[in-house]
Amino acid sequence: MSAVSVREHLEIQSVLVALDAQGTNENALRAGAWLTEHVHGRMSVVHAVGSAHADWTWLDDPRATSKAEGLIERAWRSAVRQTSSVIGAKLPGGVRVEDAVHVRAGRPAEVVLDEAHRQDADVIVLGYQLDRPLLDIGSTARRVIAGAPRAVWVQKHVPAPIERLLVPVDLSKDSLLALGTACVLARTIGAKVEALHAFSSSAYVVSTWPDYPDLGSIVALDELRAGDHAEFDACMDAFDWRGVEHTTRFVESDPTQAVLDAEGRADLIVLGTHGRSRIASALLGSVTWSVLRRARLPVLAIRHPERELDAA
Repeated sequence: MSAVSVREHLEIQSVLVALDAQGTNENALRAGAWLTEHVHGRMSVVHAVGSAHADWTWLDDPRATSKAEGLIERAWRSAVRQTSSVIGAKLPGGVRVEDAVHVRAGRPAEVVLDEAHRQDADVIVLGYQLDRPLLDIGSTARRVIAGAPRAVWVQKHVPAPIERLLVPVDLSKDSLLALGTACVLARTIGAKVEALHAFSSSAYVVSTWPDYPDLGSIVALDELRAGDHAEFDACMDAFDWRGVEHTTRFVESDPTQAVLDAEGRADLIVLGTHGRSRIASALLGSVTWSVLRRARLPVLAIRHPERELDAA
């Protein structure tokens, strides 16, 4: 049994750190440098000069703005200073900060995504404020996560040692790709992996009226639970763990709550995302976005390569 038919894990080599104006850049830079160093990859930095609002007008030639008002030049110098103050004059791999910082004009999410595609970045690293409002529909983070070519690392606090990876698994290709990537990363950094599967009884309609079969099938919840558990166990038994120390856990719970309840056993959450478009509020699976928004831990969200972005 093959865990993932097309691709078993994401190869992380190119890391792009996105700077913002929300005071989260130091955390993002440190997380990006840590990841780059451990995977022996390359790192770059991008910063957008512009507004996230819908009335932003793209500049035909950002260089003209730079010459006329010096906006991009000043922003580039500021980004270089900020990056150097956190990481030093050279990034992991010996690249000079001046050569790795890119500043462009435009809406922040679009600038970050365009740069990620231009560089063929494997992971975009974002800082994120833990006190964001509940109705955070139009955030740059959400748009970037939904439109990222491969993956996004969301760093929510000062980076800490990562020794335990938590991977929610719903047996989809997305979640199994995330599990494979987590195993590769765990092997690289010497960490453990926990695969968590949540069976939600509320997802099933149980009829208690056998005299009225037209109302729907009678569902034996215990049989559904047992079948789901058996399928999870079989998938995990067949999975290639790449020699990584791991545990599997089956719980009956709301999927989001199950992940949040398990945070105390982990240092990083790795999950699959169903993003297909750069726009709209329902881009990501509800569980994915709820975990991204509510979790206290850093999150690595991975998009399966079979899922194409819609033109939007």
